[in-house]
Amino acid sequence: MRTSERRANGASVIALLGDDWYLDSAAAENTDPWLEDPQPLAVFMENSMGIPLWPVQRQDLEAFLGSTVEDTKRLFTQEPPTPYNCGALVYGKGCLGPDEHLTDAATGKTRTVSEWAQLKVPLLLPSWNGSEVVLRVTSPVYRKGRSPLYRVTLKDGRSFTATSEHQCLSPEGWLPLKNFRVGHTRLLTTPQKGLYTSRIDVSFHIEILDIQELGESSYYDLTVPGTHCYFDSQGICHHNSGKDLIASAMLAWFVHILFCLRSPKEFLGLEPSEAIDIALASPTLRQTRRITFTKLKNRLRGWGWLKNRLRDLGVANPSKYLKKATDAADYIELPHDIRIHNIPLIAASSEGFNTIAFILSEFAAMESDATAETADEVLNSFMSSGKTRFRKAWKGFLASFPRSLNDPQEKIVEQHENGLFPELFVVRRATWDVHPGRTFEDFATDFERDPEGSWAKYGAQPRAATESYFRSPELIVKHASGGDLTLFQRTFKNRTPAQHQWLCDRLPDPIAARDLIGDVALNEYGFPRLSEWFWGQSGREYWAHIDIGLSRDSTGVAIGHLEDTGTGFLPVLDLTFRWKASHFAEFGDIRRYSWRYDRETQQFTSGQEYTENIQAAEIDLKTVTDFMLWLKAARGFHFEGVSCDGFNSAQLMQTLLQFDIPVNLHTVDKEDYDELKGAIYTRQLQYWCDRALFHELSKLEIRNGKVDAPRTKTDSGSQKTDSHKDEADAAARVAAVLCKLVAVQTDFVQLPDVDEELDSEPEPESRAIAAGDYSEVQQRLLDEFLS
Repeated sequence: MRTSERRANGASVIALLGDDWYLDSAAAENTDPWLEDPQPLAVFMENSMGIPLWPVQRQDLEAFLGSTVEDTKRLFTQEPPTPYNCGALVYGKGCLGPDEHLTDAATGKTRTVSEWAQLKVPLLLPSWNGSEVVLRVTSPVYRKGRSPLYRVTLKDGRSFTATSEHQCLSPEGWLPLKNFRVGHTRLLTTPQKGLYTSRIDVSFHIEILDIQELGESSYYDLTVPGTHCYFDSQGICHHNSGKDLIASAMLAWFVHILFCLRSPKEFLGLEPSEAIDIALASPTLRQTRRITFTKLKNRLRGWGWLKNRLRDLGVANPSKYLKKATDAADYIELPHDIRIHNIPLIAASSEGFNTIAFILSEFAAMESDATAETADEVLNSFMSSGKTRFRKAWKGFLASFPRSLNDPQEKIVEQHENGLFPELFVVRRATWDVHPGRTFEDFATDFERDPEGSWAKYGAQPRAATESYFRSPELIVKHASGGDLTLFQRTFKNRTPAQHQWLCDRLPDPIAARDLIGDVALNEYGFPRLSEWFWGQSGREYWAHIDIGLSRDSTGVAIGHLEDTGTGFLPVLDLTFRWKASHFAEFGDIRRYSWRYDRETQQFTSGQEYTENIQAAEIDLKTVTDFMLWLKAARGFHFEGVSCDGFNSAQLMQTLLQFDIPVNLHTVDKEDYDELKGAIYTRQLQYWCDRALFHELSKLEIRNGKVDAPRTKTDSGSQKTDSHKDEADAAARVAAVLCKLVAVQTDFVQLPDVDEELDSEPEPESRAIAAGDYSEVQQRLLDEFLS
């Protein structure tokens, strides 16, 4: 946006989107480098956030505040230094036009930047670290606004469209497009072919042939942590452009502007008895007082310019004002009746104040349907208060990280993008772009395990209120160590049947028999028919989770262990499956064990068997209990821990405890799923993927921050819904336990990339268990089972 436009429109509300990260305590001491003088504050905002500076003279300040004064000279006691103009917070660095192409290395798909912006997914793009080309995970592409665009054409025919401020790498360093010279400027490029080979050559040999102005259009940007640049699909290298730190800096800037005036009240048209109020409104007063407000007070105490200004006003002891800024107080009182308040984020808070500036902290958190109207009321109340008292000489800020595309702040941003909120200016900045002490690498683990959620929390990119939890569900199959043949056929469509079979057989199926749709087949005990090789190993600890459906129409089971590879531990899901109510609807006679357990010898005996007729429309929980006991007695699984959800689990847990199997209650939550997804995405989990597990995982959704399964009709005309995720819940819990155990012991072991394995044409492995590994009791029970 041009400077003249900024001055004409003004800036009533600015939305600053970023995460809640704070400076270390040492940074808030008297040596705070940003607030010793207003100039470093402005330079910091320019360097860290890309906020252009607006040199403020008397007439510029008058235009900025929106007031009209005949003789401005008598109003100023000193020339204001160069603070940043809030209206310039709209856009940062220049960006690409809507039709430029980017190729995601993770999927191999090429789309225009406008198409990527609609998908709102992170990309894996080649980047330049100063010495070589590396792959970097980027933020989702996002639209930043409209601006005149230019077409830059290179001598080898490649071209791109960007704004005049967009930067590309040249031998002279990063140059904005407006400084390119036709026939002279050369850009860093890669070969047009072979962009994703293991070795990528780069050069500065390609000169610019032509630059053509195209007119105004939408433009887009993305963030590349660490390297801050990326290669487009043609191989041309481009540059990409702690809320509490921002909030305190803005509050200090308001104080600076007001103290640059000889008489702020006269300038603003207030009576001598009236106060000038600045407000920080937040949902949690105690937290804001402890963190944001306290740090602001520390900055004011250490602000040399403010102390000198107070002395200029004849204040003999400036500290007497700043001492009132105690940690317990929710206000700061300064000369000229300038008061800074920490108040609740409610509409009534604006009443009774002459609020010239306000910051609404965590405004996006007011996102539920019950409070959506309240969010509008709060904003309108503060805006109305400013307009009533100060006409245009008021400023407001929304400071929050985005919760979802439907949160109140994002709705206001959408209004701005549609031209319905002309006085609003918006800037999005990631935590590492705002906070001087943070880098993307500080959050690397979060991004590996939950990239979508982390981009919302740290990268200021909102996620949908309801969206797919696994945005790349094909990775569930691609990163599995074995699985259902049909899943690999659908995922690897360009591979041969022999390769599909090899993918399936890399890890053999622990289930010996399945029906036509991939569900487990049961034996006469109601247990899944397990493969002969599937045994617990001596000295190995196993963890399990049993997830019983609320209406007992489905039960998921997962068992896993940590595999010591010699270089680290690898989480392994040995078994995941689900029982369905249909398994028992017409089962008929089922064989039962009469279990006995000797605590002294820790030996199981099966006792006398009996039969029972089962024809139930729900899961038979005794069968579930018997199966876990049988795994321990007959298959040698030493369970270090078994968790159950809170539904219908009391009798099962009591029985397992009687047989010295440790049990506990646990309700699977998003934290468990984040561990599972992170392990799958980073190839740090070994598992066999059946159709039910893939179906349950791939259909999961994020609904207001929680992982849930959508309600879908089971068949045409049926009123029943299929919202099962019991097998997925069981897998998520066991994977979470194993991943957390690894985290406190050693580094994760990463499995090899499946495409590299396929290209090397490996042979499938065979597995067998030696007869000597069976105990006599296990052998007898196994013989009975197989007979």
